[in-house]
Amino acid sequence: MKPSTVGGQGPMIEALYRILNQFPHLPAADLTAGTVIPQQGPIAPGISITLHSSLADFESWREALVIAPATVEHRENISRHGSHQILEGEGTFAGVPVTLKAFAPLAPDPDPVAPVAAAV
Repeated sequence: MKPSTVGGQGPMIEALYRILNQFPHLPAADLTAGTVIPQQGPIAPGISITLHSSLADFESWREALVIAPATVEHRENISRHGSHQILEGEGTFAGVPVTLKAFAPLAPDPDPVAPVAAAV
């Protein structure tokens, strides 16, 4: 359920403020106080943190927010925008549900082995 007033978003904004103060060294991210859709469980007011840099940045955030590795899902997405890896995990911080998501380009395939020409 989405809060109906800005005051209802107070716990989420407070959690973001605590993140800012406790972890100013973390890489920049898109931060949203609103509705989160967890992988399991009901839709709830919470915060979403999205990274478009590297999977290492995701790991820095995951460790700081103590998001359990068991909640992290990895998948690949191939679209007209390119091929990406996606990591997504969830937990709570300051009593507020958190979803953490990162998008990173897929590593290029190693140089393919040239086929051996057929003997004539």
